[in-house]
Amino acid sequence: TTLAGCRTTMSQAGAALGTTVALSNTSGGAGLDLLLGAPYYDSSTTDIGAVYRMEDVGTTCRTDVTMADLSYTGLTASGRFGSAIEAGDLNGDGANDVAIAASNDDTFSSGGGVVYTFTSSPAAATVTAADADHSLFGTWGGGRAGSALHIATGASGASLVVSAPYAAGAASSAGVVFEWVWHEDFEDDDADGFVNAEAGGNDCDDANASAYPGGNDTYADSADGDCDGWVDGEIRVRTDADNWA
Repeated sequence: TTLAGCRTTMSQAGAALGTTVALSNTSGGAGLDLLLGAPYYDSSTTDIGAVYRMEDVGTTCRTDVTMADLSYTGLTASGRFGSAIEAGDLNGDGANDVAIAASNDDTFSSGGGVVYTFTSSPAAATVTAADADHSLFGTWGGGRAGSALHIATGASGASLVVSAPYAAGAASSAGVVFEWVWHEDFEDDDADGFVNAEAGGNDCDDANASAYPGGNDTYADSADGDCDGWVDGEIRVRTDADNWA
């Protein structure tokens, strides 16, 4: 409007800038970042889609998308990257991550849709969907996975809720909403090749690279080096009666 304090535009006809909008601190700066989706943006092909990040909004006005601090672009023709945007802390590191949908992407199935998540801040000022840390593919042809996104957090961690409104769930085009729960696929903090027991693995001490199934117990180190539940070869003599209480 003519009364707006800051107006951001783009020169390409039909790009549909502002179809989706998200406001969050995704850059780690002092202020909030504005994410603007233009799902019908044409680059190397038609309707590939783009998302523009304007950092520290309210302090600096970017009147055109060419002034964006970071630009994301899609991968496939008519994929409509930027058709949905959501920001939140998916991986629990204290920094907000970004999920961007290309709801008409046919990488896995025709019109099935793809959701790309960026859990690390891109180093370059221009990135593509190929730089995403994770990709979630809609398996229903024409399902349009990623038409809506939401990051939910709770006591057990974070999850990404994705809608596929035209997916054949219980009936043709009845729609499906699914939840992707964030977790480490292979949590091995001590890099000994064994997955942390807390993540469903069999490494009893993932902070100690010398402790793993089949390892060696070292006498008198009070550690279970082979993860058998016992400290082998150690005998503790108790002389104080209080220790038996």
